[in-house]
Amino acid sequence: MVPVPVSSTELTHVGLTSGVSYYYRVEARAGSQTSVLSAEVVGTSQAAFTPQNLLDVAWNGTDTLVAVGNSGVIFNSPNGTTDGWRPAAVNPAANTSVTLAGVTWDVDGAQFLAVGGGGSVLTSVDGDTWVTQNSQVNIDLEAVVWTGSQFVAVGGSATILTSPDGAAWTVRGTPPAVSGSLRGVAASSSVIVAVGNNGAILTSPDGVSWTARPAGTSSSLEDVAWTGGQFVVVGTGDNILTSVDGVSWVARNAGTSGVSFFGTTDWASTRLSAPLLVAGGSSGTIVTSSNAARWVGLPSGTARQLNAITWLDDATRTHFIVVGNEGTVLSNIR
Repeated sequence: MVPVPVSSTELTHVGLTSGVSYYYRVEARAGSQTSVLSAEVVGTSQAAFTPQNLLDVAWNGTDTLVAVGNSGVIFNSPNGTTDGWRPAAVNPAANTSVTLAGVTWDVDGAQFLAVGGGGSVLTSVDGDTWVTQNSQVNIDLEAVVWTGSQFVAVGGSATILTSPDGAAWTVRGTPPAVSGSLRGVAASSSVIVAVGNNGAILTSPDGVSWTARPAGTSSSLEDVAWTGGQFVVVGTGDNILTSVDGVSWVARNAGTSGVSFFGTTDWASTRLSAPLLVAGGSSGTIVTSSNAARWVGLPSGTARQLNAITWLDDATRTHFIVVGNEGTVLSNIR
């Protein structure tokens, strides 16, 4: 049993053994009174397979995960747990100075697409053989999303690019008031949201025309996800914001102090009654919420920075996969 102060919402469990599953339940105590035990959660610690920082991860919906990061690394795995990770067999960015910062899956075109430094764009149908595409720019790209009809990539100098197929790209304009890097992008069926430095939030109905929205913060906003009912934005300074339309935003209390959040996703498995929101960041912090109003910390077993999160459902069990600095990969199984 590990005691946690009453004011704490998280536990960091260090010294774990790679490949071993650890099970956790929570009990509250006040004097001689104790609560019933919480529902059980389980996590599996994994050994790092690369010294490089992993910056994003995506799943193709069936049998392949892809993680990307510094020095052009691209790794793939069937499930991110028991079958391990291996480097892509054909990777034009391998062993270069290119940082691959974002990756997504195009459901309609059945291909992965990764973006990164110097306008790098790579595509792959299987996550193992990658082809270089021409983005038409030499600006660092930070994130990319498939909207259902096009790719939207964002990056430095408030750059926004769109492409119907990952091969032909068009540079789009941004509002003149926006400067700095755009760090994340997500899309619902009706609106695209991009976020970035200095509290930047932009929305667009089509990827062509963009409107700046007030965020209520000047902190750097690092990532955004669409949950099916609302957008969730995370950033530095413990910032978590939500919006149902991308226009009006509500600040949420993450229950953390001094944490920079870098990645977020909704764990929307059919095995869950409602989407579970997950955010990760500095010092190995992971917080979750079922409604975005109340967030609870989970033990990650690491103090390394966590940069991105995705979920997968392999028909037998549900995972969320978290990637971070120094080759960190975490998985949770339900």
